[in-house]
Parts: sequence; structure tokens; C-alpha cells
Amino acid sequence: MKDYVFKIQKFELLLGAYILIALVFFALVGYTDVYNATEYSIFDLRIAADHHTYVNHFRDNRDNLLLYLALWPNFTGPFFVIWLIGDNLISIFIFNTFCFCLSVYIISKTKYFDINKYLILLAINPITFVSLFAVNKEMMALLATSLFTSTLIKPRWYLILFSLFVSFLARKEMTLLFIILYCNFYFFPKWNKYKVLQYCTYIFLISIASYYINENFSAINNYTIEIENTVENGTGGGTILILNNLQNTFGYYLVVLPKTFLNLYGSVLTRTSQMIFFTDVYNDIIVWGQSFLFLYAVPGAFYTQWKTKDKIGSKFFYAFVILCIIFSYIPIVQTRYFYCGYLLLIAVISIKRTSIAKN
Repeated sequence: MKDYVFKIQKFELLLGAYILIALVFFALVGYTDVYNATEYSIFDLRIAADHHTYVNHFRDNRDNLLLYLALWPNFTGPFFVIWLIGDNLISIFIFNTFCFCLSVYIISKTKYFDINKYLILLAINPITFVSLFAVNKEMMALLATSLFTSTLIKPRWYLILFSLFVSFLARKEMTLLFIILYCNFYFFPKWNKYKVLQYCTYIFLISIASYYINENFSAINNYTIEIENTVENGTGGGTILILNNLQNTFGYYLVVLPKTFLNLYGSVLTRTSQMIFFTDVYNDIIVWGQSFLFLYAVPGAFYTQWKTKDKIGSKFFYAFVILCIIFSYIPIVQTRYFYCGYLLLIAVISIKRTSIAKN
């Protein structure tokens, strides 16, 4: 009689250990912190970004969700999750854990990446960890990026459509990014030529269109004005106002590089001294952690791609640059918006040498 042996891969052990640590943290700290912020507006550690806002706005507008989303479309993804599974924190933790595991599984099935390296780089990003405990857009961004990654290895139309749907739940800018990338990769075989010219063209088009699309960010512009004299989310309000004024007068080509730099590294520059106080853990430690990781991820991915010249890796790095061009237009500096960019970079870093040899 044949004996069946169940083999457990190393990444599955790492994944299991990570989920176990998250479960313990959720039971001891996460549940109470997020619950108090949502129900009583008591912000102890504040390990979640906007969970309390999403849940309370959903409750207040339950009878007029479509009208509310027409006015505030950025709430679509979080509202969809709350509508689907409710606002119970245990249900949300289970849902987010499922999305996280599914994303890792999708990456592992491509067989193109060193999944152990990818999982470690994904897990050490603190935004990944805290996103398991609350309603957020980052888990949807992770799933959408994993689907996008899979379609670049093996194109499948149903996964392309699903990635666009999930990306829309995460951020509309992410959907625009995916549409641009899919069109380039699948309809323009020579996309890899004249990349610098393409980058300049996108920046020029956004600069020209800024007058017409600025109204879509009126709420964020107003918020930025309110914090003009404060340090918020990684940069001084006065600095970002100056850059926004330039981009709103057809000068985006002048500010795209400094705004990208602030989005990637602003928290490291301005939040380091705040870390010891534990008054705003999400911005002072969690977001700072991703900003710090970009110090490795950007040059690491660039060096890996320069050394290997991998065709798939070239697509990911190209995608990261286009992401920076699109996302840096957002009037506020938010490092967590670039979580998808971090995922693209670690994909480049994690490509197997055997995969490169097959290209």
C-alpha cells in the first residue's frame, strides 16, 4: 500500500508563523485598540489608519450608500468590505488574513519568484502586518497587485478583469495604472523601447490635464490647506502646498521628482524623532517603517534589474516608475499609498535566477 507524505514547504511554515504572530497580537493589542478608536474615539496606540472613519461613515449613511459613494468614491472599497462581511473585527481579521494568504499563494503558483524571499520582504513591511486587523485599502491593493503580477507571467483574461475590479476597490489611481500597463504590455510589443521618452510623455500629459482633473482632489486639497503649518503624514504642509500650487498651474513636470521623493522617504526625514512617544503608532512607526524599507527596495530593485536584464523584471520596474508618476499627483503626501509600489519592487528583487535563465 502506497504511503502518502504531505510535504510542507518552507514558505508555508513562514506564512503559518506570521499568521500566528498576527493572531496573538490581534488578541492582545489589535482588537482593543481598533475597537476603542471606532466605538469611543479613544486613540491609544492607533495601529489602524482610517478604520474608524470607514465604519462610522458606513453606519451613518447605511440607507444612502450609493449617493454617498457618488460624492466620496474613495470609500467604495472599504464600504464594499463592510457591506460584504459586516464591521465585526474578528470577521474583518479573518477576511484580511484570507486575502493575504491568497495573495501569497497566487505569487507562489507563478513559480517565477523565490517565494521565501518575497514573503519575508512582504512580511517585514509593517503596513502588511497592521492591515490584517482593520478595514483598509492596502489588503485589496496587495491582492490586486498579486493578480497583476500573475497575469504578467501567464496572461489570463479573467484574472486581468478581476485585478481591475479589486484595484478599483483599492484606489482609482491604481485602476488607471493597471489599464495603462495592460495596454502597453499587450498591445504595444515595443513598449520596452524609449522608456524615458514614455515617462516624459506621461508627465507632460498630466501637466497639461492638471487644470481639468484637479477638481477630483478638491477634498484632499482642502485638507492639505488645513494642515499647512503642521507635520502630517511625512512632510510639512507648507512644502506640499508650494508643490501643489506649481502642479495646479501646469507645472507638474517641475514637482514630480520632489513629490515622489517625499512620498517614498518623507517619513524617514520627519518622523524619526517622533517614534519614541507612541502617540501615533500608525504614522510614526508603521508608515515610517515602509518609508525606511524603500531605502533598500528602490536601489535593490534597480540593481537587480540592471544586473539581470530580466524581461519580466523590466515590466515591474517600469510599472513602479509609472505608479510614481501617477500617484505623486495626489495633493497630499502619503507613503502608504505607495504600498503597491513596494510590492512591485520586491517582485523584482525576488525573481529566481532560474527564471531569468529561461528568458
